[in-house]
Amino acid sequence: MATDTTTPAPYKTHAWPLLIWDTEQAHANTTNSLFLQLVFNATSTVMLYGQLGQLSTSAENNFLLAAQLIPETTVAQNGSTVQEDYCNPLEVIVPAVDSGANKANVAGYVHLVYQGVNLMASEDVGGTLVERPVKPLDTLFGPVNIEQRLASAGTDVIAWSYSNTQHLVHVDENTLALQTKMVADKLAYENVNNLQIQDRVVYEAQLVEGVGEGVLNRSSAITFLPNAGNVPFESNVNNFYLPDLPYYLTTENFTDGAVSIAGLTFNHQEGEPIHKLYLGITKAQQDMLVAEVTGNALKVAVLFFIPLASNGRFVSQEGREYNKYNLVVFGEDNTGDLGLYHPSTNATIYTLDNHCFYSREYIEEMPTLTASDYALENIIEENEII
Repeated sequence: MATDTTTPAPYKTHAWPLLIWDTEQAHANTTNSLFLQLVFNATSTVMLYGQLGQLSTSAENNFLLAAQLIPETTVAQNGSTVQEDYCNPLEVIVPAVDSGANKANVAGYVHLVYQGVNLMASEDVGGTLVERPVKPLDTLFGPVNIEQRLASAGTDVIAWSYSNTQHLVHVDENTLALQTKMVADKLAYENVNNLQIQDRVVYEAQLVEGVGEGVLNRSSAITFLPNAGNVPFESNVNNFYLPDLPYYLTTENFTDGAVSIAGLTFNHQEGEPIHKLYLGITKAQQDMLVAEVTGNALKVAVLFFIPLASNGRFVSQEGREYNKYNLVVFGEDNTGDLGLYHPSTNATIYTLDNHCFYSREYIEEMPTLTASDYALENIIEENEII
C-alpha cells in the first residue's frame, strides 16, 4: 500500500486496538509492507516503540520519536495553521511467501506501543470541574491489574503472576519503554501476642529499553521479566517480597504532621542509577481500586497519583523532603469518556526518593531494613517467626 493512499479504518476486533492484516500484495519482493498512520493531537512527546516486529525506519533501539512522527502543518485559505489528525506514515515489514502471482504474509505478530495524544483527567470537586494533566508518574506502573490470578501452590509456596504489559513514558527528555510486574506477598507480624498475616500487592516497573542521554549506556542492566513464577518459602519465616539484587530496600522513619511513617527507599548495591520503580499497597487497597474499574465498567484503567502538596514537596519535622499523593483510578468508560474514580477509602501514597512509593498501611508492620540486610537470607534470619 503506498503511503499516500492510507484511509481511516476501524479496528477489526470489537474496538480493541488490533489490526488483522491478511491482504496479499503483487510484487516480487520477499517481504510485504504495511503503512500505518495513528491518531495524533499535536504533542511534542509523541513516541512509538516496536516491541515486536520490524520497522523500516526507526530511531535508536526500535523507537520512533517526534522528528519521525509529527506531521507537517499546512496553511488553510484563511491563513490559519492546520495539522493532520494522524502521525506521519510508518512502515511495518513482514516476511512474505509466494501465493500464486501475489505475496502472502507469513503468520506473525507485530506489537507497537504508541503514545500520541495528550490526556487530561477531569473530575467534579465540590461542583467545580477540575482538570488534571496526566503526568509521567501516572503511566509508570501500567494498567490496573484487574485479574490477579494469584494462587497458593501449597502451604510453603506462594504463586504470583507477572504483568508483561509494556508502556511508554517521556521523562527528562528521555523516552522509555517500561514493563510492569505485579507480585503478591504476605507479611506476618505479632499483634497483642497474636500472629497476624497481611496480604499485600507490589507493582514493580522496570526499564526495558530507551533512547536519550544516559539511557543507552545502561543497556547492560536492562532485562525482561518472566511471565510467571513460583517462589518457595519456609513456613516459619516472614514471606514478604524484596526486589532482586542488585536492588534492595531500606527503611527510614519520618513524620507526616503528627503521624510517624516508616519510609522506604530504593537502593543499588554498586550505587548505580535506579532503573526500577516500586509501588506497595495492601491487597485491601488494591481490591478497592479494582472495584472502581469493574463497578464502572472501565475499558482501560491506570493508577493515577493526585499530588497533595500545593507547591513543591512536604518537609518533615526531621527536615526530610517527601511527596504525598492520593491513589485513584483514571479510566475510560464504555462511552469513551475519561475520568477519575476514587476508591471508597483514600489510599495515601508516600515517597522519599521518587523511586519507591507505598502506603502507610503497606509498610507500617514491615521490619527495619538496612543496607546490610540486602540479601534475602539475611532478612529471613532476622525475622523468623517462632
